[in-house]
Amino acid sequence: MSFPSLQLDHFNRVFESWRAGVAHVRAQYVAVFVEGSWVLLHARVDLDPFELTETVNEAISTSSIRAGHVKASVTQPALEEFMAALRAGRLHLSEHGLDLALPADQEISLYAPTSLVEPEYFTPQLEVKCMRQTMLTQSFDYALANAELRRNTVPFDGLVDLLSFFGLGNSGHLPHEQKILVTLNPPGDIIIDGCALSQDQLRLKVMRRVSMGRDSVVLGLRKFPNPSMERRSQIADKIQWQPEVAGFETGYVEAIADDCGVAELLLSVGGYTVRRYFLPDASKSLNQRLVDYRRFDPELQHLGRALKAGKNDSRSLEAGVATLLHLLGASTLTPPNPDTPDVIAETAGKRLALIECTIKVESLREKVGKLVNRREIINRDNGLNSPAREVLAILVVNQPRYTIVNEGKYLSDNQVVLISQEDLNLAMAHLEVPQDLDMLFLEKLESLRSLNNQPFGSIPGVI
Repeated sequence: MSFPSLQLDHFNRVFESWRAGVAHVRAQYVAVFVEGSWVLLHARVDLDPFELTETVNEAISTSSIRAGHVKASVTQPALEEFMAALRAGRLHLSEHGLDLALPADQEISLYAPTSLVEPEYFTPQLEVKCMRQTMLTQSFDYALANAELRRNTVPFDGLVDLLSFFGLGNSGHLPHEQKILVTLNPPGDIIIDGCALSQDQLRLKVMRRVSMGRDSVVLGLRKFPNPSMERRSQIADKIQWQPEVAGFETGYVEAIADDCGVAELLLSVGGYTVRRYFLPDASKSLNQRLVDYRRFDPELQHLGRALKAGKNDSRSLEAGVATLLHLLGASTLTPPNPDTPDVIAETAGKRLALIECTIKVESLREKVGKLVNRREIINRDNGLNSPAREVLAILVVNQPRYTIVNEGKYLSDNQVVLISQEDLNLAMAHLEVPQDLDMLFLEKLESLRSLNNQPFGSIPGVI
């Protein structure tokens, strides 16, 4: 069963447009043994445009759990059969065949997740879910599974090791939702390392799978500052294509970009967006704060590492978030007192944000509790000893959004904005032409209010 939606229709249209560019399928999955048969619990499936140099077929199995990783080339007829099976809740790749549903289960539902903020790199997704009354893992014996994995022929140190090895999370807990997440990777892209803008000379490098055809590529250009009508153009006709290598053609563009400090590139293939990318001229940056900061971190490597900080390095994440907000135009501080928010930020319009940062998804609710309490402290005093102003509570979790989706309703109920790994990457991409933080602040407030007013609750993972 699938509920009609614009998002689902959009995924289907993009798939039909890009399907000719799919060369191989990759699947990572975990299944549990229930009622005498193996039932698929969770799978991540990628449809990729690159030719495989070798197939992969790895699987680990005990009496109660099975996990694996499969990579296989796929023909167009086989892709059609594979997707039809997926939409029915069946992962069928190589000799593997696993179903989401047991005979007594409810129907399969289809959903296309989306974000309120457009990404820089577009990978449409489809979720195939089993609508069960009870969770398969309610009676799962974790102790037995861990013991069996440690004495397995190929030993794993319990579920933590097994699930992280196959890219299915690092918490050691089985997913609560029974679903298949399908990601459609585009059949072309901008090659970032091959692009440059210097002294109004623009050099670009793009690639596309030959099965898509040269006329399927559209490359838009916006020139900053002042992207007026005459400073916007389509330049795909300037691409010089080179001979095919491994199923791809590489194209080059050399052009004059007069009086241009930042060039925004808009690549589409087959009628749908692949990437938006801001290409700066280092000598003409439009963000003076960024210019000053680059004197100490020229390639932003230190900032990037701080935002990707791992366990036991939360202070680096806090410093990275404060630095990122400063570069975007906010006034920020990281208070020395431990009984305060990790970061306090103020926009140019004097709007206040209280920010908690965490690396661990499992500590999310604890952090939300702190945010809510600290926001209430300010709200109680709002307008008494100083002019009243709006306060936004923000939780930064530097993990992929798919690891946090189960907490969507909890966050919206507590009026807390979630910033995930994808949002941090997006902010980094916009440093040359930063967004208006006051406008973004108001948009976030409005999205929280609208989610809380939905008659059927919030959309998980979309905050």
